[in-house]
Amino acid sequence: PIRDTAACKRREHRMPCFHRKYYYHSEPPASEKPLLEGMLVIERHPLFGSLGGDVYIKSRHHSGKGSMATVDRKGNICLNSATKASPEEWAYSMAHCLLHLAFGHFDKENLPEDVNTALWAKACDIYIAQFLADTNFGGATVPDPMQRYSIKLTDEKKIYQHLIHEGDEGEDQAYSMNGSAVDMVGLEHPLEYG
Repeated sequence: PIRDTAACKRREHRMPCFHRKYYYHSEPPASEKPLLEGMLVIERHPLFGSLGGDVYIKSRHHSGKGSMATVDRKGNICLNSATKASPEEWAYSMAHCLLHLAFGHFDKENLPEDVNTALWAKACDIYIAQFLADTNFGGATVPDPMQRYSIKLTDEKKIYQHLIHEGDEGEDQAYSMNGSAVDMVGLEHPLEYG
């Protein structure tokens, strides 16, 4: 079984924390079973099961069709239960969002000066897509970035500079978990630490 919300509040477990607004009296709806199985893949993984984030299941999502997940600067990951995907694809999508948090993609100190937030989100998505491809984790829901980019995809800032050099403005979000929209919510207000 997936960790309960009360245990999450007490922080008596590893992260991420999976929340539900309702409880199943018997079996969960058939449409949510792949999503829940994907959560178990994350929970049991030695890396992704120890990353921080609060995961919520929603029946609607920010961008509608094609949107699997978003992550905000506070660590909230929202999964669109209306999306049809395999457990491996759900695990991939959750890992993608957890990595945005783990890599500090919302941290002001990591953002380029005068950042184009849509382009920064795209650079971070490309970096994560390559990381997940290199680790061969889950079922990829986005194209392989190595097929499109000839540069090394090992640094978000270098990817960002390359995208600027190519004249990209971040309109094409092909590596996002939020359909054709940015999957990082709140980038316009990056996190600052004292």
